[in-house]
Amino acid sequence: MNIKIPVVLLFLMLSSISFAQITITEIMYAPTSPDPEWFEIHNNTAAAINLQNWKWTDGTGVIRTITSTLNYTIQPNSFAVICQDSNNLKTAFPGVIQPIIASLGWNLLNNPGDNVILYDPSGTKIDSISYLSSWGGSTGNKSLERINILTNPNVAANWGTSLIHGTPNATNSISPRNNDLVLSTFKLAPASVLVNDTITITGVVKNTGANNATSFSYSIYLDINRDNIPQPSELINNTSYGSLNASDSVTNSFKYIPADTGLKPFIGVVIYPADEDTTSNKKFASATVGNVVPSTIGMIINEIMYAPVSPEPEWIELYNKSAAPINLKNWKITDLSGPALTITALDKIIQSGGYVVITSGNLSATHPGIDTSKIIVMSSFPSLNNSGDDMTLTNNSAQISDFVPYTTSYGGSSGNFSTERRDPNGSSTLSTNW
Repeated sequence: MNIKIPVVLLFLMLSSISFAQITITEIMYAPTSPDPEWFEIHNNTAAAINLQNWKWTDGTGVIRTITSTLNYTIQPNSFAVICQDSNNLKTAFPGVIQPIIASLGWNLLNNPGDNVILYDPSGTKIDSISYLSSWGGSTGNKSLERINILTNPNVAANWGTSLIHGTPNATNSISPRNNDLVLSTFKLAPASVLVNDTITITGVVKNTGANNATSFSYSIYLDINRDNIPQPSELINNTSYGSLNASDSVTNSFKYIPADTGLKPFIGVVIYPADEDTTSNKKFASATVGNVVPSTIGMIINEIMYAPVSPEPEWIELYNKSAAPINLKNWKITDLSGPALTITALDKIIQSGGYVVITSGNLSATHPGIDTSKIIVMSSFPSLNNSGDDMTLTNNSAQISDFVPYTTSYGGSSGNFSTERRDPNGSSTLSTNW
């Protein structure tokens, strides 16, 4: 006897079967050595599932057993990682939780696209993904993540590149959360000011979670020691909020008036105890104070040797980019922590397009043949920090001629090499000009 099942009922039956099983939720198919290939599965059921004798394959059709032991059980609403090499995976993702299972054999996944098919012990196909590199995860040593782990397994729009390295045995970075606040904007305006000018710090907190958010705060820190870690002593503003509806955002504007020159690094932080993803709750921005080069001055810092190898001394090269000669008498150089130091008390004329090096030691010994008339040995030379420093050059009228807040990203931090300016007319405060 033929029994006809209504289409709607058939759809519901098939859907319940599909959603009641294990799904493939993440694939690392293009790792950078020594990171291994792996894929992640999720148990959507209310019962623990023993993975003994479960199997998988890729486009080659070679079926591999995930594990033949009884030790690997995937708990309800939990993940497991099937990998090529469990030791390398733990090295690539320190702290990743169990279960991590090194498959009994591995089918190398193709970077342009491949299949990942999962079978239960009876040989029933449980989930199947046919991915392409255009879906994401093909470059940058990042995994391919499924956005919604219960729907649309073979739709490109439901997959994308991980926002971080990958999320083995954790909620995917691109999956929606129930509770998730994001610091979507953290910017400073203007980025270059004078002392006692106003810097407007704008932060935008957005609720990207499904639930309304309650009882959260937004804080601003002046990162005085530049360690990218907000300290209580560095807090300059804190605002508490009662609620923020899902998909809504709130904008916070704070006025900061710097009292001295230098690079001012700021950190914006959102604190929300219920947040399921705090990786997007912090942002960094910086402004420079005193970065003004009057057209009538035109002397710039052009090269810095801040991490020399003995016997090379520390030194700074200056360049006159103006159209007229400049006398360096009573000019000063200042670093982040020290006082303003006079370069020379004598007349020292630098012609247009000319160079001069100020140093603390015998530069001729390490650079034989250098024109000694272009060297000024300062009796007291600032000690340049290898991790970064603020260099301010002022003329004999205390006007700032140049300001360079270098960091290791400027280059010159190792190998007995200096950091050199690329373009004399370019920014002194952008690492890309060094």
